[in-house]
Amino acid sequence: MDLDSSKSRIHTSKTILKYQRKIDKLGIDNSFDACWFLTIRLVTSTILFLLFLLFVDYGYFFSPIAVFIYYYSLEYFCITSRVKKRAKKMEREATTFFDILRLALSSGKDIVSSLNIAASNVDGEIKREVEYTLKEIKYGKSLEEALDCLRIRIPSDVVSNIFLNIKESAVFGTSVISSLDTQITFLRDKRITDIKEVINKIPIKISAISVIFFIPILMMLILSPILIEYFMP
Repeated sequence: MDLDSSKSRIHTSKTILKYQRKIDKLGIDNSFDACWFLTIRLVTSTILFLLFLLFVDYGYFFSPIAVFIYYYSLEYFCITSRVKKRAKKMEREATTFFDILRLALSSGKDIVSSLNIAASNVDGEIKREVEYTLKEIKYGKSLEEALDCLRIRIPSDVVSNIFLNIKESAVFGTSVISSLDTQITFLRDKRITDIKEVINKIPIKISAISVIFFIPILMMLILSPILIEYFMP
């Protein structure tokens, strides 16, 4: 997305560019840009500060704390957490997509045709991004330019690197199949590792739930006869 520094007189071009790079990772379905987000965050933070200052006891103490939490939480929930979820989702979809892409390339199809075939046979985030890229190529962008724009919208480094290899293959005329084999194997191994990490975290989560919910209930059951006898002699 092109940035125009004249869009905002409040924020610097460097700040806008920094946030726009993050927001671009949310993909083509994203409905806001950096200027909008930064302006809304500033305005709502100011309103929150004034509300705490005017209507909360000791507001001069609590308002900076509330604004600080809100200021950084808004970025996390609106951008950072969504980008992380999207990256994981893309990595789950990537194995199937690149398997089909590899088969299409192996059959002698060119890169654009292979991308079209792969996008036509899967569903999800990668499909939508690749279809948008193919539209850009159809309307005049070169394959290299369109793949560069695609990589800007990809939050996963692994998936982005695969599209980089595809671009380099288009530029230098080299085969990308062997590279795809390596990357697909890496994606499968990473998926297995991620599943193992989730499984390993289950006992910790169960222990935390036990501490928070079950142990207090158990203590109440154990102590209830003593408390009843104490308060109701």
